[in-house]
Amino acid sequence: MAPHMTERELDYIQKMSGAGQTPQEIQKAIGKMRARRAEPVAAPDIKRIRAAMAGASFKRSRVETRGRPKVLSNAQVKRLIRKKNHLQRKHKTGIEITLGLIKGTARVRASESTVSRRFKEKKVRWRKCREKPVRTKETKAARVEHCKRWSGLPHDYFTKTVDMTIDNHTMQVPTTPVARAYLNSQKTRGTHRTPKEGLLPQHTKPSKSAKHRRSTGGKVSVLAGVIGHKVVVWDYLKGPWSGAAAAKLYKGVIKTALNKHRPGKARHKVMEDNDPTGYKSGAARAAKREAKIDEVNLPKYSMDLNPWDYSLFKDIDDRVAQGAPKGRETIAGFKKRARLVALRTPEAVVRKAFENMKPRIKAVVKAKGGNIERD
Repeated sequence: MAPHMTERELDYIQKMSGAGQTPQEIQKAIGKMRARRAEPVAAPDIKRIRAAMAGASFKRSRVETRGRPKVLSNAQVKRLIRKKNHLQRKHKTGIEITLGLIKGTARVRASESTVSRRFKEKKVRWRKCREKPVRTKETKAARVEHCKRWSGLPHDYFTKTVDMTIDNHTMQVPTTPVARAYLNSQKTRGTHRTPKEGLLPQHTKPSKSAKHRRSTGGKVSVLAGVIGHKVVVWDYLKGPWSGAAAAKLYKGVIKTALNKHRPGKARHKVMEDNDPTGYKSGAARAAKREAKIDEVNLPKYSMDLNPWDYSLFKDIDDRVAQGAPKGRETIAGFKKRARLVALRTPEAVVRKAFENMKPRIKAVVKAKGGNIERD
């Protein structure tokens, strides 16, 4: 059953009729217009086209009255959405808010499939929860305070005034083609499929559960540092991460890179996160004083403000994966190849990552220290 003609279609009929088109040509054109919609419907009957061309009386934007009335009224749908929002604010993600629970709380008599269909009309559908850090009121306040102070800084503060930005990263080392395929499959977010195809191999990926996890061959920990728009430090850590390990890096590769790329300065500024095990340990603070390094701290739980976390590490990981050999690779070979890839990171990539900081800083203030859309 074709729906009533819209105002736009009636206007089109009058216009094309005046241009000398036949009813059949107009019907075909309107059919194409309707086929481009999100939910294609049939073209109007030729008799209705002829009636419109003859100037017969038509109610414009007439509400569809034919067919079975909707089980849920618009008012009931609004009530369901209000109850959904209330339950989600009350319980957060402590319990899963199901359609049955929403329907029962709203005291609406309709099937869950009907509720789901009406929700989809409002662009409300089940989606996976995004993983974000849990922040307290104090943590959020500290983020806002930091970002308000940073919002007035020059756009090049983090690449010129700040001499180096550092962070740690753990990389999985796939030593075989099977391990490489396993890690690549973990990155897949989803596939386009029908409901019946869900169990086919091409539409599934390995479980992240510990009992199902496959060994990839090994992993390495690295300290990375960027000065200006160039990655200059990519140093693999030996042994566990600790205050002593951090102190050794400050007095070694970090100070060496600062003297090389920012010579002639009495003191250097290094931006780092609030890692209590390494960067903020007593041994690390003593090493920074000795090396004349001043720390620029990122707020706690603020990976969304660290260019390494929200951009650079992913870019390097992707390029390392793209350049992997087809056969086996030793851990030593992987480390050498990954270091070359990291140190050859295009300056445009680094520049873009740091230019993204200012919009993120503003977004954190706007979100009152909470999660931001950019992350």
